[in-house]
Amino acid sequence: MLLAGRPLWIKQVMSEYEISKGEKKFVEQYLALIDEFDNETQLEYYKKEDIINVINSVIDGDNTIHFHLLKDGIPIGFISGIITSHIYDSSQKVLMEFGWFITKEERKTLWSVRLLKTFEKAGKEAGANSVFMILRTNLTDTKVEDFYLRSGYTLVEKSFCKRL
Repeated sequence: MLLAGRPLWIKQVMSEYEISKGEKKFVEQYLALIDEFDNETQLEYYKKEDIINVINSVIDGDNTIHFHLLKDGIPIGFISGIITSHIYDSSQKVLMEFGWFITKEERKTLWSVRLLKTFEKAGKEAGANSVFMILRTNLTDTKVEDFYLRSGYTLVEKSFCKRL
């Protein structure tokens, strides 16, 4: 298959990737990625206006971290979290991830790992001594869990939800 007179595989190799801090100009693209995440995981709660407010707060926050992965200038993934004191030991700062998503096509690339490593490094530079990552339990495969374990994470907690 040709794209602009070149084989498609050459165009894919020539794609420009970049990891950088989140920007408000990409709020709509982040929302589209969250929509894609919702389609995969069936989020229990999903209110567009609130998600937009959260995105803007994370980008503007003093104790928040948000990076996106761009491909040819378009967000194809993001990771977000907050630096806070550990619940059981206030002298310990932790980075709590509350959103990490990469399009299916890009998940198996080194860029997905680089996005996580950038997040971890930013947490460490902000004084965190540990990172907590979320795993949606309604995902049917164990690929994400296996990835976390290979990346040095340990399972420390599971949570349960009951609608009232």
